Amino acid sequence: AEPEPVPEPEPPTIYDDFLYTDYIDKANTSHKFENGEVVYDIKTTGLYPAEAFELTIKVGSNGKITDFVIDDNGSTYDYEQFMMPDILDGTYIEGKGASDFLAVLGEGAKDETLSQIESGATSSDHATKSNFLCLYASLFATANYDAALASAWSYSDYIDLTSTTTSVEGDVAVFDIKTTGLGMAEAFELTIKVGSNGKITDFVIDDNGSTYDYEQFMMPDILDGTYIEGKGASDFLAVLGEGAKDETLSQIESGATSSDHATKSNFLCLYASLFAAANYDLAIILGGNA
Repeated sequence: AEPEPVPEPEPPTIYDDFLYTDYIDKANTSHKFENGEVVYDIKTTGLYPAEAFELTIKVGSNGKITDFVIDDNGSTYDYEQFMMPDILDGTYIEGKGASDFLAVLGEGAKDETLSQIESGATSSDHATKSNFLCLYASLFATANYDAALASAWSYSDYIDLTSTTTSVEGDVAVFDIKTTGLGMAEAFELTIKVGSNGKITDFVIDDNGSTYDYEQFMMPDILDGTYIEGKGASDFLAVLGEGAKDETLSQIESGATSSDHATKSNFLCLYASLFAAANYDLAIILGGNA
């Protein structure tokens, strides 16, 4: 007989070390930091007979849910009508934190525990599996607030986050940034300070990653910081484009090509500046502990 095929391992995700992920589709879940909150777009697994739910859940700085919306209800066979009404409209969930959900679901948070909140009702007439998936997603969102916050940096594609640190000096966020390498350019190391208006107050290249003497071809006002200081995230996005990909940088170089204008080096400096300016609020909230 042919041996059973070995299933492919799941690709790693940023949620692999998060708590309470048994019923979370980690590959199709994301989060961001916005207006002082962690905003999750969560997709659950299915839990027969319920299919996957998709939800938007916002968690505030106190670790409690401020907004809960079911974007795609996974109830099947018209069981949505049997879900708890105050789960459907969010009133049972908003204002609660991880300890509240664990008090309902139990420390192990397994689906068989949910009937405890349904006055003894069974899943056959109360859509227990659907209710459970909503509460479990809420537990996931709140239990991982700190971890999600620490990984919610915007515009980090070209940033070596493991070697980048932040600190706070009054109302100034100080970023010690190491970029990735990019093409011929190696990693840059920079110190960038951002003021309370979200604009850069100081820009210093500590280690220039240009190779083959291309540093001499970098834009002089990037090298000395005058092009960067005083600008905020919207200014850098106006140059780099909303996606902030490296191929857009030549737009600011009057048609020059990377072969004679060190485009990759210029780009890494501007991208690091965008990263710092866009993440001012997050750096302040984290208090330099990221």
